[in-house]
Amino acid sequence: MAVKKESSKNSQGAFALLIILLFFLALINISAILLMRPSISPPQQQDSQEESGKVTEVLDGESFTLDNGRIVKLIGVDAPELGGKYYEESKRFLEFMVLDKTITLEKDIEDKDSSGRLLRYAHVVYNMEELFVNLESVRQGYSLPFHTGQNVRHRAEIEQARTECIKNQLNLCGI
Repeated sequence: MAVKKESSKNSQGAFALLIILLFFLALINISAILLMRPSISPPQQQDSQEESGKVTEVLDGESFTLDNGRIVKLIGVDAPELGGKYYEESKRFLEFMVLDKTITLEKDIEDKDSSGRLLRYAHVVYNMEELFVNLESVRQGYSLPFHTGQNVRHRAEIEQARTECIKNQLNLCGI
């Protein structure tokens, strides 16, 4: 009987050792997986890429003033200057699109131009549909594509709008 008890104790000891060994192998595997996986860090606070405001004044075909007094220059577009062909039409188009409306402004890489104006893409809801103001201005021929610096997020779309405008011979595209 003593031999059987001793054999039983050895089996239990071997079984316990096997469990402990498996536990440590599992820990090693979990550690290896965690070390090989990219680290997960809490989300960092970043500057919001979108903001909104009400447009109180349109200055020309590519810039306007918000109710907080800040001036916005539309990214990726170049509208005619005062006295230039289609200046008035371009300004009226932008007034139609944004004046007295709350718009959403989308930031790209560069925040301001050399004049201190905010550089933004503008979106407005019109007839329950969101319109991309910068794109529509080019598509309708009230401004031309103009890209400088690092703000190029919507460059391809704006260039495509220019192609559509030329095809349709609208305003500045029909010259």
